[in-house]
Amino acid sequence: MIYKITQNKADLLAEFKTDILWFGLDKNGKYWLSVRGNGIKCYNDTDFSKQASEIYFDGMDVSSFMIDNENGYWFTTLESGIFYIPDVKVRILKQNDFQNKHITSLAVTPEKLFLGTISGDLIIYNKKSGNQIVARNLFNEDYATNLIYSNNWDKVIIGTNNNVYLYSDVKLKPFKNP
Repeated sequence: MIYKITQNKADLLAEFKTDILWFGLDKNGKYWLSVRGNGIKCYNDTDFSKQASEIYFDGMDVSSFMIDNENGYWFTTLESGIFYIPDVKVRILKQNDFQNKHITSLAVTPEKLFLGTISGDLIIYNKKSGNQIVARNLFNEDYATNLIYSNNWDKVIIGTNNNVYLYSDVKLKPFKNP
């Protein structure tokens, strides 16, 4: 339970079914609440019945939280140690989506992430929808060694161990005499 104590009065603000592991107010005026098994949630005010503005480490037991002098965010967990996030605007993609893919290169466009793998796959991840497309063995025997997004062309240039391609509208066009 969370109570707000003013003068000689205690008002119940929230009650939870499981243990509260951490509760605190940060230097930016945001409230951070960790309930066992639910990660840590950030609230803009003390109305904990509303949707949290941010949720981190969902499913984990976050035992403590702090912001350091350089505005880095530190989280301790009961099962996985300490985590540091230099900027909370950073989003963590589900590790299972890319586990064992041996990613060799990355390019970021306004809407998508492009990831090249050692096995020749090109993974395109839509940042808004969270959907991903995996193009298997796209480069035959090649693998992407470098992915570059060109703002001028609004296209991705793909360098492999044997060639250079231009990715445009779900097509690969090899450069002539790369």
